[in-house]
Amino acid sequence: MKFSFKLSLKYFVLILFGLSLPYVEFIERNLGQLDYVIILDILKLFCLSLFLFCISYFLLNRFFKNTTYQITIFSVLHYIFFKFSVIKNIINKFQISFDGEISIIIIIIIFYFIYKIRYKSNFIHFFNLYIFFYLIFISITLVNNLNNIQYISFNKKESKIKKINFQNLYFNKDQISNIKKNNNNRNIYLVIFDAMTSLEEFNYQNDELDFDLVKTYNKLQNQQLNYIKNSKSVFTTSYLTFSSIFNLNPIVNPESKEYFDRRNFFPNVLLNKKSQDYPILLNTLKAIDYKFKWVGTPWADCVKYNIEFCLSYDEITKKNNNKIYYKLNPNNNHIYNHFLGLTVIKPIIFNFRKLFFEEEKYYQWEFKTNDGVSKFLNSIKYLKNIKNNNYFFYIHHMAPHWPYVYNENCSERDGTSAKSITGNFIGYKKSYICVLKKLDKLMSYINKNDPDAIVVVQGDHGFEFDHTGHLKQSGFSKNNAIKRLTHFNAIKINNECRGFISNNIGSVNAMRLALSCATNQKPELIEEKSYVGFYETQDNFGKVFNLDNLK
Repeated sequence: MKFSFKLSLKYFVLILFGLSLPYVEFIERNLGQLDYVIILDILKLFCLSLFLFCISYFLLNRFFKNTTYQITIFSVLHYIFFKFSVIKNIINKFQISFDGEISIIIIIIIFYFIYKIRYKSNFIHFFNLYIFFYLIFISITLVNNLNNIQYISFNKKESKIKKINFQNLYFNKDQISNIKKNNNNRNIYLVIFDAMTSLEEFNYQNDELDFDLVKTYNKLQNQQLNYIKNSKSVFTTSYLTFSSIFNLNPIVNPESKEYFDRRNFFPNVLLNKKSQDYPILLNTLKAIDYKFKWVGTPWADCVKYNIEFCLSYDEITKKNNNKIYYKLNPNNNHIYNHFLGLTVIKPIIFNFRKLFFEEEKYYQWEFKTNDGVSKFLNSIKYLKNIKNNNYFFYIHHMAPHWPYVYNENCSERDGTSAKSITGNFIGYKKSYICVLKKLDKLMSYINKNDPDAIVVVQGDHGFEFDHTGHLKQSGFSKNNAIKRLTHFNAIKINNECRGFISNNIGSVNAMRLALSCATNQKPELIEEKSYVGFYETQDNFGKVFNLDNLK
């Protein structure tokens, strides 16, 4: 039988509109975070959809009559296919188990229902009109946003940022003037190892693995890191600690007004549409002509929140360097997580690998995406002339935090690494040993290629080996709060600033010290305090307690 492609222009245009709709929606909703590299990836997927459409048409045309109706619903089903995450989020609000599986079943039922009524001309006509007018609406919104978004209007954005508000900066006007004239400024590295407890606490809890506390002290010293004993984080929660570091002050305190969501905390405060209201650290870096470069994790990814801060972003060309971009996104996280994550493709791939492969390493995509240090080291070689070029590198390494995908030698861990956080202490301990090796590798690179740099290395909070107290839904004790706050803290500083190193150098003061010492200014340190904060799943979310007031 001879193939033919007889399809009226009207139906072809409507089908093309239907296929385009999910892609246009995604671009419109993520416009400020998109770059030509990501857009090209989306276009590749769109071309794949067109290819599948053509294959479907030829097959239907060969085996069925009334092909026009058959192929018209292809665009409708394609659009519904991208509504999986919407259905899943609705089900998830009711805290129902197996929300993903239930969502897939609902999608299949919808597919079947549409297929059964495919010959109903009124139904097809309604959906075609809906898709046509909705696409027009989305396209108009997209064009309007292109005219208004600060990401596109570079000159407008620059003119706004240049209006410096000195009350929202760490340095005063005279200091900023002196720093700009100084040719001896140093690069700054802020490295956060998520949930990394202190060496002493780890040594106390560890019986299974080979670990020598004294040798570790000596190794850090040989790498020019000043390890600060008995250091406590500013908060027990990641989002409040990160926010405080970027604010150069505790972001909230017990007297603060109770909050009900995270919109004013990290990483939301780094969104590009908030460019006139960045945290004090970013405003200060901008004022003294430092370039902020971010290597993030799936939890807080620069592509998702502000692409201009990505290590891969080139300020001159105003676009991503594709070589660096794919090093920072080894699994193409933005496409896989944020675009294909709208469909059933992601959970199907996950469960398929889980079903047919015995070792968990075949489906633990976090092994690459959580490794902030390796992403940085693999990418930095493409960034030319970093020494004494006023860079602030922010590296977030999502370990030793769960899901514990690393062995002691940093190979990919199988077994029960991603099963459960409760009682999985061996997974944490193996990941902890790996982090120390990653740190050694990072410091070797910095000391060789950027020897004068200032480096701050911290855990955003510690780890509770018994998982009681603070992590409970309600109720907590001072003892468990202290465990949660006890964190790893080390800093590489220039000789002129060594006299400022003390036990008062915690999460916030370490950053203040780094800023001052990198720019040859006198540090302005504050009294370090530690607070207990909470996550949304906890009863006290929105409230803050002073550690000193707990019993």
